[in-house]
Amino acid sequence: MSNTLENNFTEGSVLKTMVKFAWPLFLANMLTTFYNVVDTLIIGMFDGSVGISAVTTGGQILNLLTTVGMGFSNGGQILISQLKGARDQKSLNSAIGSLLTLCTIIGLLLSVVGLFGTQLGLRLLNTPAEALEGATDYMQITSIGLVFMFLNLALSAIMRGLGDSKRPLLFTAISAGINVVLDFLFVGPLHMGAFGAGLATMLAIVCSVLFALVYLYRRREHFSFDFKRRSFLLLPRWLKEYLRLGIPLALQSSVINLTLSYVLSLVNVYGVAASSAVGIGGKLINVCCMPYFAVSTAAGSICGQCVGAGKLDRVKKTIDTTMLINFCITAVTTVVIVFCPDPIIHLFDKNPEVVDICRLYLRLHIIHNASMAIFSSHGAACTGVGNTTLSAIAYLTDGVFLRLTLCLLFTRVFDMGLFGIIFATAVAPVGADIIFATYYWGGFWRKAGKRRYEMLNAAAQSAAAPEPAE
Repeated sequence: MSNTLENNFTEGSVLKTMVKFAWPLFLANMLTTFYNVVDTLIIGMFDGSVGISAVTTGGQILNLLTTVGMGFSNGGQILISQLKGARDQKSLNSAIGSLLTLCTIIGLLLSVVGLFGTQLGLRLLNTPAEALEGATDYMQITSIGLVFMFLNLALSAIMRGLGDSKRPLLFTAISAGINVVLDFLFVGPLHMGAFGAGLATMLAIVCSVLFALVYLYRRREHFSFDFKRRSFLLLPRWLKEYLRLGIPLALQSSVINLTLSYVLSLVNVYGVAASSAVGIGGKLINVCCMPYFAVSTAAGSICGQCVGAGKLDRVKKTIDTTMLINFCITAVTTVVIVFCPDPIIHLFDKNPEVVDICRLYLRLHIIHNASMAIFSSHGAACTGVGNTTLSAIAYLTDGVFLRLTLCLLFTRVFDMGLFGIIFATAVAPVGADIIFATYYWGGFWRKAGKRRYEMLNAAAQSAAAPEPAE
């Protein structure tokens, strides 16, 4: 692995650049999902459906808390990629330090929320009585480590914004390896159940963050951050930018997870088998969506750098390439879901009722995957130019106005039961498709990108100007 910790995305072949940048992101996303999948597999082996329900329900609240960190770190990635494209080194250094400090503060605050809000959250989710103790244990141990989760998210976002996806993969691989070993130890021989699964995940992330900080510090001469104490100051200039970019992203992710939590509470009414099946199905669909996330994240970083450099035609070429790749991904995942779902489900749970429900979940979510191909492509243009507010509106349309509304409509008006809930979650992303496609094909992103370039260029020139002599 070379010493270069940054890459210029404003030149060269778009397809080659995207594939080179996206494949480590895909592997890193797979390994991140692997944390949850390993938890579920091992819990299923030793604690059965009750253990899976506990980890799934506790994990839903954990996801709700971590989405706040994801929102601010992803907002940081947008800003850092734009500053990288504008070649404003001085601003890059202070922006990186401010992001690390901000994510640390937010992580500490939400750790307190997680510790003291566990019981309320689990009651709101209608957690099955037999899974309540395990879900409580899982939530409380993972809440303690939230600050490290947030730092992990921030470090990965910084590296992606600078154009490096290989180091985040390295850091994630270290975490995944430690997680697997500790999972088997804590849940298997030590019989620590859901608490052990949560403890394994947290210790793995702590090790990954410490390794990443030491690694980057020792190579700081190749990195856009000097690690000096003054550089960690949370500057008002960057706080304002991170709030502008991060709040809509955090809001969209939090609301999506809130609606998913509400959907899970509706599912839990149908018992442990339904809870387990939807939990397994959700994890498998997340795996199917990992390539979309990787490609759209790569596209967002490329678009951000191109906006900072004023190369808007290259932004369009990037989005068109993203769309082509995503449709190929959809074809592959559809074949797998249609022809061989059962052997995959059996890895988690062989209960016939669980398998039947999970198979239905996967096949209905082919619609969801096709929608992901569209809105993750067009959404990259939206986030690349820094319009996170529209992104939030699109996701709120998905999560609140469609997913939530359709769930209530199908269950309470049409009495479609569990099928109605699953179908509602599958078709909800269509609303976001329409919004993002309109923004892209209407050319609104180009106007926003031009304004953003002019602002960044003016700021860079101002920072480079010599100070007046006294």
